[in-house]
This record gives sequence, structure tokens and C-alpha cells, in this order.
Amino acid sequence: MKGRASSSLLRELKGRKKLQYLLDYYKFPLFLAGVFLYFVIWFSVRSLTHKEYLLYLGFVNFAPSETLTEELTENYRREMGYKGRNESVLLQNNLFLSSDENSEYHPYTYATKIRILGSIDAEQLDLVLMDEEAFDAFSQNGYLTDLKALLSDGALPGSIQAAPEVGSSTGSADRERDGGGPYGDIHGLYDAVQAGFRKNILIKEDNSVDLLLGNESEYSAVTAEAVYGIDLSAVSAKIRDAELNGTVYLGIIENSPRKAEAVKYLNYLIQEP
Repeated sequence: MKGRASSSLLRELKGRKKLQYLLDYYKFPLFLAGVFLYFVIWFSVRSLTHKEYLLYLGFVNFAPSETLTEELTENYRREMGYKGRNESVLLQNNLFLSSDENSEYHPYTYATKIRILGSIDAEQLDLVLMDEEAFDAFSQNGYLTDLKALLSDGALPGSIQAAPEVGSSTGSADRERDGGGPYGDIHGLYDAVQAGFRKNILIKEDNSVDLLLGNESEYSAVTAEAVYGIDLSAVSAKIRDAELNGTVYLGIIENSPRKAEAVKYLNYLIQEP
């Protein structure tokens, strides 16, 4: 009876009153339909526009020329034969860290920290090129991988351990992506970059909070030392020939899921231009 009464009333209503009745009567079903439609559109747009990158690269306190930036990003992609939609290098530049309050970069430090922490947490930062101050900050906070351990022959990321022999039936693009191709066997990388190894400390724990609260009078910390960076000016002609002011360090982010690609990128950097 209730359904018949509603149908009868709906036929009698006209114009705006009929629309208002429909909105009032079907409010909840319409709401659910709207929510469902929103998520359908959201997932569709995300699937069409979301893009994974080959490598997430950051320049911290490092601002190379346009020519060198091209060499460090797009040229790597071309030289390695990458052409796919998801085979691009995403560059984060204009990242500045400075503890010096008089530095021109100091006002950007807070925003840079937020960007870096967000990128690392989202696993969207794999490798950084940086100056000494940034190298200290990254290593001391535990963001960087021990490169001596990573590049040891038995510890190389699995996807590049078995580089095909030159002359094998494997295609050239596959050889390049596995560490072979124009840049040779990846297994010689350790010896090639050893001269550029730079140690730094990781602060495992300290009393900075107690010091700030006045519970301690002197700073103390428990630290560990490892090779967290490579001085590129010592091993890379691409960097050395650019005649940059100051040392440029390379570091690989500890939680990067693309360490294999980061190692290939390092291998690319040490080759002659």
C-alpha cells in the first residue's frame, strides 16, 4: 500500500516539487550511487595517469648546468636503450639543506626536509647527488646504504648479478639492462669506484632530546661508520670535467626498491663521456 501511495503521489507532483520529493525519498540510494561513481572515476583516472619511474633521482645542494642535467637524466635513459612509458628518470631538484642561518639556502631547508622525508617514506627516492653537508645529514640520519657492502660481488642486487656474456644470444637491449651492453660487466664496478669511497657515520642513538630538555649537560651518541658515499669527482669524468665548485657525492637510499637500477646508474656515471 505504501508503494502504491508513493507512486500515486509522485504522479500528482509536478516540476520542482516532484524533483524535491525524489531527492528526499531516494536520498540515501542516491548518496551511495554518488560515492560508487566517485570511486569508479577516481580509480579509472589514477590507472590512466599513474606512472612508475625507472629511477627516482635527487639533487641536494647541487645545481648543475642544463647540459650536465641532461647528461645525468635523459642521456642515461637513451644510452641504456630505455624507451617505455615507465622507463623515465624522475628528477627532484631545488633541494637545499643548510644548518647555517646566514646561508641563502637556509629558508628552504624545512620544505626540503619535508619533501625528502615524504619521498623516502613513499619509496620514491633511490639515489642522490649532493654536497658534503647534505652527505653528512643523509648518512647520519640512516638514509643511505653501505655502498661497500652493496657493491661487493656476492651482494650485488639479484637482477644484475648474472650479466650476459658479450657475444651471447641475448639481445643488446637486454645486455644493457642487465649491466652489460656499452658499459661492460657490472662486476668490475667495485674496483672502478673504490678510489671514491667515502666513509661517514650513522647516529644510531643519541641524547639530543635529553639535552634539549636540560636533563643532560653534554651531547653523546652511539655511532657506526661505513662507506655511505662515493666522491664522483674522483671516479666520474662526467662530473670531473664539469669543473663544479665543491665535491659531489653519490649515495643510494637505504629503503630503495630499485637498488639494481641505481647500481647501473653508477656504472653509467663512471664511463668516459
